[in-house]
Amino acid sequence: MKKKEIVFLIFIVHISLFSFAESFRVHKTVMLPVTEKNVSSPVQLEVNDVLVLTLPEKSLFLQGVELEIKIPPVVAEFRDSIAYVLYTDIEPQPAADIIDYSGKRVHIDTFPGRLGCNIKIPLVQNHTIRKNPYTIILPAFFAEPVKTVFFRLQLVMKGVPQNLLNSVFTVDVKPVLTNKGLLDLHVLFPPEPKDSNKKDFLVYVDESPVELSRCPLLLETGMHRLNIVSEHYRNEVRSFTIEQAKTAALEVQLQDIVPLLSVSAPKNTRVFMDGTELEDYSKPLVVEPGTHQLRFSLGDYEIVRVLEAENGRTYKVSVSFDVSVTEE
Repeated sequence: MKKKEIVFLIFIVHISLFSFAESFRVHKTVMLPVTEKNVSSPVQLEVNDVLVLTLPEKSLFLQGVELEIKIPPVVAEFRDSIAYVLYTDIEPQPAADIIDYSGKRVHIDTFPGRLGCNIKIPLVQNHTIRKNPYTIILPAFFAEPVKTVFFRLQLVMKGVPQNLLNSVFTVDVKPVLTNKGLLDLHVLFPPEPKDSNKKDFLVYVDESPVELSRCPLLLETGMHRLNIVSEHYRNEVRSFTIEQAKTAALEVQLQDIVPLLSVSAPKNTRVFMDGTELEDYSKPLVVEPGTHQLRFSLGDYEIVRVLEAENGRTYKVSVSFDVSVTEE
């Protein structure tokens, strides 16, 4: 047989191993749900067991699963004796009481000759799982969202001792999450007359425009800046933090654009605006845009000031009455 014919034969064998469904029987099916909570769940597997990871139906942050595997010493000694196999298109639907399956084998490899192995399985094509010397990152086999990950331990070497067949693998399963979180933004309008319409405003996150209809917003983790800009309401600025796989709730109360006046004065000071005494100035007061005369009276002392009020501004007036005492 010519060399190119041998190569072609090897290629055909490779295709037959990975392109067609195969039927097989496992010793036990171990079912484990995976959530977006960043916690690990330990399970124990024996040779020819299968670990079936059930995935959430709706997932915003899950981009993979991580398997931290403790390899029994006897398996590490008999290197390449046990393989881990990943399948897709599994039938029937995996369950704890089923041991006969068929599926398409998409990956097979043997465990290294050491006591630990870290495997990460991407669940999306455009994942951000980073490589490092201590982790095996499998190819992104799943082109569409999947409901389960089918991970099997299989004996691939003959003549192994009985204690290897009885060995137990401890597997810590942990979700691999994207470095993103959600912003749940609620904008509240100020009280307005029933016959008036809510007025427009624009929302920016990190200087980019966003639409409230898209909320909650998916954002990168870290500090962000929110700006609400309007010709009819006061501009609002907030800073907020997005944490991984969590939702940050943010509520912003819009304020009317009319000018506000805040007065701080000594006790018993009488305050007049445009000739009318203010009964209560302990809270900010709404004033009309334009020119106003402010008069402050305490005993025999009186101070008069002029206020030019503009929309969207808040004015803080601090009153003090100076007394000068000299000795001759």
